[in-house]
Amino acid sequence: MQTNASVIDRTTLDNRLVSCSIGLTITAIAVLLVGTYTIWQPDRLGYGGNHYAGWLVNYAGGFVRRGLAGEMIHRFAGGRPAIAITNWIVFSIFAAFAFGLWALLAATTRRRSITALVLLAPGSIFAMAGGNDYYYQKEVLFHLCLVLSGLLVLTIGVAAAGRTKTMLFCGLAGFNVLVFCAIPFTHEGFIFLSAPAHLLLLYFAGRHAGLDVRKLIITLAVLSIAIFLFLALFKGSAETAVAIWRSLDTVDRHLINPASPEIPVGGIGAIGMTLGRALRDALAIVITGYAWFWLAPMAVVVGCAVLVGRIGLAEHDLDPSALWWYLDLYLAVFLLSLPIYLLAVDWGRWISSNFIEFVVVLLVCLRLEAAQGHRFAPASSRGLSRRIFEHVQTLWPRYRIFAVLLAALTIKMPECCLQGYNGSLARMLYRLVTGQAG
Repeated sequence: MQTNASVIDRTTLDNRLVSCSIGLTITAIAVLLVGTYTIWQPDRLGYGGNHYAGWLVNYAGGFVRRGLAGEMIHRFAGGRPAIAITNWIVFSIFAAFAFGLWALLAATTRRRSITALVLLAPGSIFAMAGGNDYYYQKEVLFHLCLVLSGLLVLTIGVAAAGRTKTMLFCGLAGFNVLVFCAIPFTHEGFIFLSAPAHLLLLYFAGRHAGLDVRKLIITLAVLSIAIFLFLALFKGSAETAVAIWRSLDTVDRHLINPASPEIPVGGIGAIGMTLGRALRDALAIVITGYAWFWLAPMAVVVGCAVLVGRIGLAEHDLDPSALWWYLDLYLAVFLLSLPIYLLAVDWGRWISSNFIEFVVVLLVCLRLEAAQGHRFAPASSRGLSRRIFEHVQTLWPRYRIFAVLLAALTIKMPECCLQGYNGSLARMLYRLVTGQAG
């Protein structure tokens, strides 16, 4: 007769296998879909020319920000069209990130609900693949590095105490130094979007291993600021953009700008854009009323994050009130990323990135708590996010009329031709059911 403990262990194993199977299925479908846009037809551009141009920014016109990846592609292409190489790079980064995220989920949770929420959330891997969006952006490289850091931290968590943990932590620290020194030269957005999450993982790993990591965290933070200021000096100019454009093969120029292949556009055309122009673009979204359109997807994504946190706390038998402390991590990740919301108006990308960063930090931290047997969340802390929520509840009855009037004066009703509606997951499913091509 089976004991209660063996029955529980068997149930836990079954749940983990089901969760892993669901996650692997979703991940595999997403990777296959991205493959159809990229390596299945390597000489075809299956995503926007503007985004493809961003990958080809190089040093043909002198050193310039975001040029490292393009310079490597340029050298590998050797004067030939770079589309096939770039498609393989885009696919490889996305596939590694997608399977890495699945591996992190498999290592941290047995709840199929958490696995489904993380992988199917707006802006996550399945939405990227189903909507033919985001997977070709350079921040997916940031996500890959963060997932690898998370897996290294989990390895530290299960390692035997003592020298092994210290050696593994040294490996984690070395990996982070390499990432912080190299990745910003592909896109400086790493400093705002992913660097804070890396530093949080370092903090939790050091605390788990009993190591003082304050100096390392401060050093990496200062290094990030220094690199950003350095890159700001090399934003390029219109002449730089022309030099980069002329360095491209004719095929690539026609793929990026078929109507006028002699004119640089997209990521290359944006070289030299001033800070004032970037701030005006962000202000234009606010004053035209379109900023409100981001509220719905942001609310859904935050809702997914809250659900993942609640279910994760319950899975590890932790106090539900600790959720507020974990939401403070989400708040910190969001606030530290605010500069990029002002520097570039691709807000959907930043919302997606914030969610992925928080989920990785949350799952790793919860797993470390389970391995160590104590809570990182201070029991006496009410949490900044909780205080903000309580203040909103208090102020709403008093200022609700003013708030509604402000919304009424600033919201713009949607018109007929919002961009991107044809690339939704629902549209893809509709085409599959009706047998439509493309």
